[in-house]
Amino acid sequence: MIEANNPEINVDELMKKVKAEAQKYRASSKVPQDEITGRQMSTADSVFVSRLEALLKNAEESSKKITEVPAKLARFPFNFSLSQKILLFILKIYNFLFKKQRAVNESFVYSLKLLQSVLVSIETRSQIVEHRNQNLVAEVKALQTEVAHYKQLLSNLSKNTNNSDIQSQAIAQELEHLQDAFYVAFEDRFRGNSEEIKKRLEVYLPILEKADLSTSELILDLGCGRGEWLELLQDKGYKAKGIDCNRVMVAECQGQNLDVQEADAIAHLQSLPSESLAAITGFHIIEHLPFPQLLQLFAEAIRVLKPGGISIFETPNPQNVMVGSKSFYLDPTHRNPLPSELTQFLLENTGFEPVDILPLNPVDFNSHIPGEEAIIQRFNELFYGHQDYAAIAYKLDREKLNNVEEEKS
Repeated sequence: MIEANNPEINVDELMKKVKAEAQKYRASSKVPQDEITGRQMSTADSVFVSRLEALLKNAEESSKKITEVPAKLARFPFNFSLSQKILLFILKIYNFLFKKQRAVNESFVYSLKLLQSVLVSIETRSQIVEHRNQNLVAEVKALQTEVAHYKQLLSNLSKNTNNSDIQSQAIAQELEHLQDAFYVAFEDRFRGNSEEIKKRLEVYLPILEKADLSTSELILDLGCGRGEWLELLQDKGYKAKGIDCNRVMVAECQGQNLDVQEADAIAHLQSLPSESLAAITGFHIIEHLPFPQLLQLFAEAIRVLKPGGISIFETPNPQNVMVGSKSFYLDPTHRNPLPSELTQFLLENTGFEPVDILPLNPVDFNSHIPGEEAIIQRFNELFYGHQDYAAIAYKLDREKLNNVEEEKS
């Protein structure tokens, strides 16, 4: 490297160093196209830019006008042979002679800075393109799912063509599934990826453990969607089954070897014998139901639960102003927001006892307005509070309760 106190830059030598670094950069980037990732490209760019910055800093130091006598000339033997005035005179002559060289050096430094800014711009654009490519891959997958779904619809509609009544009934049934592929794409975009949802759902595992449910007894998940909750239950050794009216999601779950079937939640519960389930869960389904069907769902749920069984229903929390006024209505299939007090009352009125409300998923603390004043705290609670809540409802085991009371007496 050129020393910082050397007033003359060897441009040819510095250009060779820049070209060498550029060749190293290009060599590190020559990998098969299908192996190139944003992280690899970002790392290669960062290494090259950091080396360029080192050269640039050295060049800037070297191009400065010398205003003091170099330290080397203040040491032996120069300190004996040359006086300070003579040294300063030589310094002025030197600066005058190499004035044009400094101008060249400064131009070269300016060029390096431009090159540096171009590299940063290229890296930024590369990251943007990569992000767009990821979105395109997701959109292509959604379109492929939609095409496959519509092919299945056409195949179903082409059957029973000889009987007009049967055909009309079949058409009406198939029309109900027109939006299945759309809703899968909607979930993928706005609900979050499967790993994120599984992590959120882990909060319910200790609740099941505390309820002391037998792993041999069945847990039914209503509106199981992509099956994240069923996967968690399966990993913990629980016997779990899911139902969903979305054919695309059912097929996706079945492809993961999950016990899932296409069915309407209320109709399926009505088909089950009383006291046949250990637990019923439903994540973000009750806000989709008209009020009479919601009452019917709760009534069927308590009927099919065994004494001591548990129901868990998660739904958006309208107490968060942003949820109640905006994000709730992002889903076009949502009916009405359900305040936690209303859901708790409905479950208690159905016969569940006790019913606990569990606030969930608060907005990231970094989004909060800083401050300790009461009004700021209240604002953060209303606008950045919990975005969801769960109603944890138990079916009282009266026989067990009576036995406990008899033992006490």
